[in-house]
Amino acid sequence: MLFYGGARVGEAVNTKVEDFYTKHGRRWVRLEKRRGVMSCEPCDQELDQLLAAYIIGADLARDPKGALFRTVNRITGELTQTPMTSGYVSLMVRKRGGDRNPRHNQCPQLPDRWN
Repeated sequence: MLFYGGARVGEAVNTKVEDFYTKHGRRWVRLEKRRGVMSCEPCDQELDQLLAAYIIGADLARDPKGALFRTVNRITGELTQTPMTSGYVSLMVRKRGGDRNPRHNQCPQLPDRWN
């Protein structure tokens, strides 16, 4: 969501499972922007496929009111009910290459069209 939809970290971590929905044959994501303003944005095709596979694979559809992005139990490797925090997401991005890139405006995990 950060790369495909341009969402801020805080907006992405506050997203619920029910905020990813179908309307008029297309998938949408409902984001709570700054100051509580709600925004509904259509999903990019790739984001649609990734989120749908994630929700099905993690069996999140049974808990529509739960957080879309959750923490992982380090012992069992299963998702918990605890939502991710923006600090945890920032740490994950840094660990996966954000600090290794000498040009800070580029990220090695992104396709060339976004760098």
